[in-house]
Amino acid sequence: MRCPVCGSSKIIYDPEHGEYYCAECGHVIKSFDTRVRTFSSPPKFRSKGTSDMVREKIHRLKRLDSFGNKTEKLGVEEISRISSQLCLPKHVEREAVRIYRKLIKSGVTKGRSIESVAAACIYISCRLYKVPRTLDEIAKVAKEDKKVIARVYRLVVKKLGLSSKDMLIRPEYYIDKFADELEVSERVKRRALRLLNEAKDKGITSGKNPLGLAASILYIASLLEGERRTQKEIARVAGITEVTIRNRYKELVKELRIRV
Repeated sequence: MRCPVCGSSKIIYDPEHGEYYCAECGHVIKSFDTRVRTFSSPPKFRSKGTSDMVREKIHRLKRLDSFGNKTEKLGVEEISRISSQLCLPKHVEREAVRIYRKLIKSGVTKGRSIESVAAACIYISCRLYKVPRTLDEIAKVAKEDKKVIARVYRLVVKKLGLSSKDMLIRPEYYIDKFADELEVSERVKRRALRLLNEAKDKGITSGKNPLGLAASILYIASLLEGERRTQKEIARVAGITEVTIRNRYKELVKELRIRV
């Protein structure tokens, strides 16, 4: 099973909500009605460590039971702060605020930290406007756990009735973003885009995580154009592992018959 949004094979089952979701981007792949349970196998419980309990206590203190102006004001301020640090376009910030206000009215924010909801709204807005920001980037600025944001993201996507197509960001966007962050020349960027088109023509991009694909192609392009960037550098910028880049690199070099 692969995620239709990012192509990742890291699929996790959430028995509490009856959902299969992507561990990379948080997209819900399948959901089931959990009101009737068969108990074919005993439920498993994970003991909470000290850090988990402390985090939960902090979050409980942050949660607000009233959903009026105070909640809205704090949420909008948090969205503005995160957007500013990520240098997001104003239209992306405005859309995130619009989504947040919609969630307040529907009661989705109840019992959840403002940081996690604000971060999820920004992540969704970025995807809707095809602005390439990873969940890792947003979680770091929001100072919130990535898994917590991913859970809220899945809930909001379902609530808003968004489709996989709505949330898809093509690898071209990531190539442009990573190239700028790595400060490579336009020549490297153009070479990477040509390699991506070749890979598409050969049908080897289907179902692949656009993050890993873009990072690996940019790595190859940097080698071919004599502006080498290490796998470690590119993995850091892309928010993925070096292993992901190596695996995709080997496949691309073989399929495209590239000598580096």
